[in-house]
Parts: sequence; C-alpha cells; structure tokens
Amino acid sequence: MSSEQKIQKNNLERYAMRVCFIAILFFAYFIGTGIYDFIKYSMPDFLMSGAQYEKFASNDGYCQQVFGACFVSGNSGVRLPDEAITAKREAALKSETVGSKHNALVSLFWSIIFAPITFVVWLMHWRIGTKARESQGVTD
Repeated sequence: MSSEQKIQKNNLERYAMRVCFIAILFFAYFIGTGIYDFIKYSMPDFLMSGAQYEKFASNDGYCQQVFGACFVSGNSGVRLPDEAITAKREAALKSETVGSKHNALVSLFWSIIFAPITFVVWLMHWRIGTKARESQGVTD
C-alpha cells in the first residue's frame, strides 16, 4: 500500500471516529431528553416550575398572577366568591397540565425517532472506521 493510500485510509478512519463521537453525543442527548419527557408526561406536576406552582397552589397566588381572574367581568372592584376562583384555578391547572403532557409527548416522540437513527449512524461509521484501520494492518 502506498503512502498516499495510507493517508487516505487514515483520514477516512479519523472522519469515521469523529462522526462516531458526535453521534454518541447526540444519542446521549436524545436518551436524556426522552427520559425527561417521559417523566414530564407521567408526572406533569412534578416538573412544574416554581412560578407555575405558586400560581396554582392557592387562590391568592392565582389572583396575583392572573390579571382580572378574580373579579366579576365589567366590575373590577367586585371579587368573585372563593368557590368560583377555586373552580377557575383548577380548570386553568388542568389546562396547563394537558398542554404540558402534550408537549412532553411530542418531544418524546421525536426522541424515540432520532435516538435509533443516531445509533445507526454511529454503527455505520464505527464499521467504516474499523475497516479503514484493519486495511492499514493496525491491530490493537
């Protein structure tokens, strides 16, 4: 094998190993986000931000963060009864939870699609790199 062919094989091996490294990073990212999204879908209240938690924890917190939610429409000086505020707060919490679960499910779907694709890319380039190394006569 000429020195030029060795250099080409060496460059091919380097390229393949670089792609493998990047594929491992992407694979770890997709697995990590997939686990996070699975937890977020399973327990949306668990991963709720502090601001969201304070907003839905009590009627007072809800009234402070949602402008006009606690007053009778058309008359900003009259506050709704506590039962009505609680019902609005619980409906808003349910809507927030449904939206959070939907977003987590969509993100989980993409992670489930891209993780195997990344694995296949890694596997193909790993084989390219090992064949380039074997063709140089290098064995470790």
